[in-house]
Amino acid sequence: MKLALIGAGPRNLMALERLLAWNKRVSAPDLEIHLFDPAGIAGRVWRPDQPHELLMNSLAAKITLFTDHTIEMEGPVIPGPTLLEWARRSGTTFIKENNYKKANYLLNEIAHLTPESYASRGLFGIYQEWFYQQLYAQNSKTVHIIFHKTTVTGIKRLTHHTYELRFDDAAETFDGVSLALGEGMSQLSTHERDLTQFAHAHHLSYLRTGYPAEQDFDKIPAQSHILLRGLGLNFMDAMIMLTQHRGGKFYRNSDDTLTYQASGEEPKIFA
Repeated sequence: MKLALIGAGPRNLMALERLLAWNKRVSAPDLEIHLFDPAGIAGRVWRPDQPHELLMNSLAAKITLFTDHTIEMEGPVIPGPTLLEWARRSGTTFIKENNYKKANYLLNEIAHLTPESYASRGLFGIYQEWFYQQLYAQNSKTVHIIFHKTTVTGIKRLTHHTYELRFDDAAETFDGVSLALGEGMSQLSTHERDLTQFAHAHHLSYLRTGYPAEQDFDKIPAQSHILLRGLGLNFMDAMIMLTQHRGGKFYRNSDDTLTYQASGEEPKIFA
């Protein structure tokens, strides 16, 4: 049996773990699992080398790629550490052994992680890489696991149970495909085109939402005027990258409100 997992972020990494867990019970002959992601293990959202200010929106103590007794399922339960537990037990050693770009930031983060901490997205990406390495080390002798750091350029259904995938100027046939592609970047909507024209007419720059780790915020000049649509998670990412990432400081007051001390490098944000 030959399977393809397109996208190597948390959804397909957990699918990989479940396939391997089930294989220990049913033992599919000649099982071959291929993962595809041009961004590497962890995918675009959780790249380990992204700006350290970009945080997750779930507590580190609540995040795991493993199963436990709280999950209703028929498959084998194979527990493992949460993101917080992994960081405390193995994170420091794993980061040092793999020479990550932002190692100093990551090690400092681990030293201060608590059950109430929101971890950086980069740290979660490293946890995913460790998770994949564990799966590979434990199963590579019985299952062929192949990772392709490339883009699948086409899928064609051949029969009810077989598919042809095109990648790297080649084509291979698979018995099953799992798609976990993330949000992608669609073409500008009519409303976004109107916002772009409005911004240009009023001497603003419209900053479109997207993968924050891939946006070049550093190109936005200090004191320029930026237009953002919405006040959700994408706004928070852009706001952090245009304030704290540029040297600004947030201070918590005795009444639990925040005061911001500007660095002078920020643009003016209209949201």
